[in-house]
Amino acid sequence: MRRKPFRRHPLSRFSRLPKNRLLTAALLACATAVILVVAADLVARTVIENRISSALSKSLGHDVDVRPGGSLPLIAVARKHIDTVDVNSDNARIGSLENVAMHIRLNDVRFGGGTTTIGGVRAEIDVPARAIAQQVGQGKVQVAGVWPDPGSGTLTLQMGPGGVAEVGLRPEIDAGRLAFVLDGVNIFGRPAPDQYRQAIEDWLSNSPRQKAYPLGMSMKSVQVTDTGIRVTLRGNPTELKRS
Repeated sequence: MRRKPFRRHPLSRFSRLPKNRLLTAALLACATAVILVVAADLVARTVIENRISSALSKSLGHDVDVRPGGSLPLIAVARKHIDTVDVNSDNARIGSLENVAMHIRLNDVRFGGGTTTIGGVRAEIDVPARAIAQQVGQGKVQVAGVWPDPGSGTLTLQMGPGGVAEVGLRPEIDAGRLAFVLDGVNIFGRPAPDQYRQAIEDWLSNSPRQKAYPLGMSMKSVQVTDTGIRVTLRGNPTELKRS
């Protein structure tokens, strides 16, 4: 009886390779796959960060740090949905307030085509003394210094030539925006005349109202801190428009 010719299995040639070469080949394949996934994830993260930072640069300034949260950026791009995005800056612009430190969290971010929507926004803004001086003085009244008093919830501003007047202000919320009300006025350490106090009250009431905050946010709380004031803002669902 004639025997059939022996056919070697297609993979049998690998069995003749040394085990260390097989292990090396497997490790190289795994490493290549990991590198490709990491590279794709970095590209996806860059796309997300650039898209959001570009949309926010006009309203917040260009010095913003965007950090996607939740799932991996590669998965987020595939799903066209990010659970959270953190936006941070130490030199931001919020409405009329400049040079402030901020932390903003965007929730339920969805994108596709040319549209990006946000399910909700929450923000914490630290306004330093120098930013308060700029806001109150508006470039028209000299503000020599600002001293916050967290205990009383007030700010004491040295105003006028040489800081002769000490003006006490209390930050508050007016229709969802930051405002200041007069708490007291002293000149050379003594209570100022009524007409001087009235002039400052008129100045504050006639000052331009705070510009609208970005992302449809409105102010929910304000408190005086050791370095200035801290405000919290909230925003409803909105569309993130490219600048």
